[in-house]
Amino acid sequence: MSATVTEKGAGPAARRRPSSLPEKLAKLRLMMAGHGRRGLLLMAVLLAAALAETLGLAVVLPLLTSLLDPDGGGLAGGITTFIQRLLPPGAGPELLLGLLIGAFAVKTALQVAARGLSYNFAMTLREHWTVRIFRRFVDAPYARVVAQRQGVVIQNMVQETYIAAKAVTQILEFINRLIISVALALLLLFTHWQITAAIAAVGFLLISAIRRSSFRYAMKFGRLRLDLAQSISDVVAESVATVRQIKVFDAAGARIGRLAESLRRHTRAETVFMMLSELPYQLTELLVLSIVAGVLFVMFTIMEMAPAEVIATLGFFVLVSQRLITYVTYVISRRMKIAANLPSLSLVHGMLAEHWEQERTDVGETFPGLDGDIEFRDVAFAYADGAEVLRDFDLTVPKGATVALVGASGVGKSTVASLLMGLFRPTSGDIHVNGVPIGRYSLRSLRARIGYVAQEAELFNASIRDNIAVGRPAATDAEIEAAARIAHADEFVRTLPGGYDTMVGDRGVKLSGGQRQRLAIARAVIRQPDLYIFDEAASALDTESETLIRDSIARLGERATVLIIAHRLASIEHADAFFRIERGGRVRETNLSELST
Repeated sequence: MSATVTEKGAGPAARRRPSSLPEKLAKLRLMMAGHGRRGLLLMAVLLAAALAETLGLAVVLPLLTSLLDPDGGGLAGGITTFIQRLLPPGAGPELLLGLLIGAFAVKTALQVAARGLSYNFAMTLREHWTVRIFRRFVDAPYARVVAQRQGVVIQNMVQETYIAAKAVTQILEFINRLIISVALALLLLFTHWQITAAIAAVGFLLISAIRRSSFRYAMKFGRLRLDLAQSISDVVAESVATVRQIKVFDAAGARIGRLAESLRRHTRAETVFMMLSELPYQLTELLVLSIVAGVLFVMFTIMEMAPAEVIATLGFFVLVSQRLITYVTYVISRRMKIAANLPSLSLVHGMLAEHWEQERTDVGETFPGLDGDIEFRDVAFAYADGAEVLRDFDLTVPKGATVALVGASGVGKSTVASLLMGLFRPTSGDIHVNGVPIGRYSLRSLRARIGYVAQEAELFNASIRDNIAVGRPAATDAEIEAAARIAHADEFVRTLPGGYDTMVGDRGVKLSGGQRQRLAIARAVIRQPDLYIFDEAASALDTESETLIRDSIARLGERATVLIIAHRLASIEHADAFFRIERGGRVRETNLSELST
């Protein structure tokens, strides 16, 4: 999820030079860390199934020989002689038939078990990767988190981890089918090497014709699919978040057109890829017919074999060859699908291997509570792109006071709040709380003593009760309702059919702006903080809602320190002190009369 990966689709991790085999194995080991035993168990079950199938097929020729030529000796020195030596003297077709059925019954049971193990293994990997990446994302510094494209982040976390996990199981299944193919080829070779050589020549010519070009296209398709999938998710996520603007500015046509074009390109790419991946399977019939014709020609015209022996050998070769070709075509087709999923695998590997700076929220002393003033001392702050917001910023917020911070948009008012909560770090200067640098305290304990209310109330798709309890998950129902009363939320909550159990919808869409904001205040109140920060909390509300929220702020100011960031005088008229941030990031004290002019 770094900028280099998410901004360019698959990113450098998917486009650099092909990895060597040791590098690929090292990547797989990293991605399966902690799940190696599950992978080994899956491989063991797959190999056991392959062994059972090979054993069952090895019995076919002796069985056909004993049925068609009871008095004959079969193919001397071949698989028939080998199997007969393993059986007790006088064993008839009944024992061979039972052995055949038993071997395939075991193979069937093992394949069913392998299917379940394979799916569980993939989903366990996906679960592990997604949680790791999500934890890394939410624990990263705030500046890095907000720099990510939302739709791409969601696509990478949710969908690409699933595709990558499936690719790992596909690789394991690919190895297994490859082993089965080798085992069946050896079985045919042990039975009759001349016929096997003829089959191999025909199969090699037909399969080689599509192998290289199809693999190259699969790699190209995988990179294109990843780019398009990220683009589609980005358009949808962005449009969902800005649907009001889309409606107001009649921008739906442009958004739909952009989404439709990405979907059309994705459809075309998927269609061509599915046609190519189907080609190996459809070659099976042609290969089987070629093998039958070739084997008949060799046995009748060159080897001059007896009819019974021809029928038994031909039946055996057709059966085993059909299975062999099925596995070979599976290997080729699966190789294409693996190649198509490699960009996702590389992307997830890059996200897992990449070092992300993490917020160390538990490092430092436990914040004892606000016992003194908050002081900004010669603070400067600039964003990562070099844009300076604050410079020579000095501000004192006295303990127990209500301080109003005003200024034009973009001068850094909200940045002050972010610095106080440790979301950003000053470029220079320092912030002191209780007379000591704020960085001495752990972020977790510091934030626990702050009640923050933003301009846009950020609610979860949960009940009103659960949204308030986000502020303090251990709060009782009585404490939740008490906080709601202070925030003037209880009065409207009790009019709802579900009361405090009412679901608010995605981002609180079922509530009005004023109702959402009052719930956000209740969430801050229930923390019982020492410092409240209201960041333009009433700037976009109607007069009635603004009055209620202003009353809540005034009541909270009686028991805690309050910092109000606003530009509307009605929201700050009860403040004890007023400060204006000027262009250039400096601050000066002012008064209500000056602000009114």
